Amino acid sequence: MGKYLFTGLAILTIALMVALSPLASSYGSYSGNQEYGATSCHEVESTVTVTMESNPTGGIISPNQPVRVWVNVTGEISGDELGALISSNTAEEGSLPTENGWTILTDPSGETQYNYYKDPEYDGEASFLWVLEAPMENDTYPIYSKVVHAGDTLYSKAAGPILFQVGEPVSEQVVVQILEPVHGSSVGDSIIITAIVTVPSWSDVTIESVNLIVDWELVTTKYENPYSWILDTKEYANGNHIIEVIAHDSMDAAHSATVNVTVNNLGDDDVLGNLGLNMTAGIMASLALVSLLTLLVLYARDRLRGGG
Repeated sequence: MGKYLFTGLAILTIALMVALSPLASSYGSYSGNQEYGATSCHEVESTVTVTMESNPTGGIISPNQPVRVWVNVTGEISGDELGALISSNTAEEGSLPTENGWTILTDPSGETQYNYYKDPEYDGEASFLWVLEAPMENDTYPIYSKVVHAGDTLYSKAAGPILFQVGEPVSEQVVVQILEPVHGSSVGDSIIITAIVTVPSWSDVTIESVNLIVDWELVTTKYENPYSWILDTKEYANGNHIIEVIAHDSMDAAHSATVNVTVNNLGDDDVLGNLGLNMTAGIMASLALVSLLTLLVLYARDRLRGGG
């Protein structure tokens, strides 16, 4: 009994592992939340060059206004991995932007909302983009940045801050709203993007153009109302994407609104691939069960012969 049972369990285990392995997926995340000063006492200044950019470029912003922050890095390092973070201060605790009124809409992964991102294949030049939503309370809010990488020790290089002053919304400010798709929704196939641009009746400002932007790339421009577009989501990979509408007025000012959507298209290849994987898994599992039953029959036969 012992040898048959052991052999049967071994075959069953191996077969099930083979059957299920095509269905498993590996996901490597290089994002997370990290305090600015968590490892400062162990860091040596790096020779890389770090700069910061933002849109808008600091100064007065409105509550909840979208803000884009880039951390740009150039220079050689001893390894391949380089991490970048943004923070609200340089302390060991309480430095996360989300602890200081900001909302992180997307980090450089485009899929998560963390203040730290690690590039596993840094090749001497990189640009990391965070999309933030400004705090609600009126105050001054700095954004700092730092990059870190390891060699014979832990190296770091800082940049910033960029200062933002959150104030009361300007009464004559143009307001852009994206009516559809809804922020956070799942979309597929062709979708309609609809935006409205509101100019106060007492303002002399006029709207010159309205841009549709997806993942920071200009898709098309409209010069008159209605501001509505049809977007084929099959031209984009499944996953998180950012839709932005930017209105440019006659005073050379830009006004924007942003929504995040998740594209979820299941193509013919995906359907056939999933069908093939499921069939493979089913066949392998069936073979495993048949093998086990065969071993049990052989064991029972040997027992009967021994008893006879």
